[in-house]
Amino acid sequence: MRILRKILSWTLYAFMFVLSLLPLRVHYLFSDFICWLLHSVLKYRRKVVDINLRSTFKDLPEAELKQVTREYYRYISDVICESVWAISKSSEKLVKKGIATLDNKEVLAEVYEKYGNVILLMPHTGNWEFITGLPVFAGIPGFDYENLAAAYQPLSSQVFDDIFKRIRSVRMENRGYLLSSDKILRFVLEHKTDKRVYIFISDQYPYKNAAVETSFLGLPTLWVNGGEAIARKLKLPVLYIYVDRVSRGNYHFRLTLLSEHPELSAPGEIMTMYSDLLDKDIRDNIHNWLWSHKRWKNIENLY
Repeated sequence: MRILRKILSWTLYAFMFVLSLLPLRVHYLFSDFICWLLHSVLKYRRKVVDINLRSTFKDLPEAELKQVTREYYRYISDVICESVWAISKSSEKLVKKGIATLDNKEVLAEVYEKYGNVILLMPHTGNWEFITGLPVFAGIPGFDYENLAAAYQPLSSQVFDDIFKRIRSVRMENRGYLLSSDKILRFVLEHKTDKRVYIFISDQYPYKNAAVETSFLGLPTLWVNGGEAIARKLKLPVLYIYVDRVSRGNYHFRLTLLSEHPELSAPGEIMTMYSDLLDKDIRDNIHNWLWSHKRWKNIENLY
């Protein structure tokens, strides 16, 4: 069974790699078709998207809600196709083509040079898959892929989990560290004397051990707090990184310092700051977030 899984994942990955050799404009044609398919034919998670939007933007007129929904499906289709296209592309090419830029890289440079280890908390906004090109986007002397580690939540499908790990490892030039969320703490402890930037995607629904609740987009929301807990335990500065979708194929990464001394903060304080910043960013660009996930399972009978 394991051998069959590996064969299937390698076959699918090889197919995606061949597709990645096509020009980006061709991938956007694919994206237009996928958008139509997901939105109008399959109606992929339309009920979840509709419930999430209507529960958080209750005062938005019906016509605007429908427009945001259409924009969301166009956005998520672009993310899928851009991520496939980027498999065979270097992060330098993403910068050269103006697809990904880091607006205020000096924020990261200052804390990295001062403390050596940094926690980055990141939501599913923009094309979050491009974050593994951070060493190129940041351009900090001495900060390379060997100094990058990213935590991820394994997918339920082992085949697709293999594929996405392979794609992300390629984006990290097979030199960064991609670790499942249940292994990241041990890794940080074993390498606490190394200089490294740790990336935590921090807007998933926490299936267990959620210790932080905030009001987010007007709803009581539980948060994964592993990044904050590690930062407080090991005294690592914490940054929030948001990826804004300015236009099709144009993403701006923006950094905000949440805490330089997290050990002095109260439990949950950093995640509350993170929640408030993400709340504002989503309100400024509503479709630019992963609305098709069941983010509020803690609210009884919502879905």
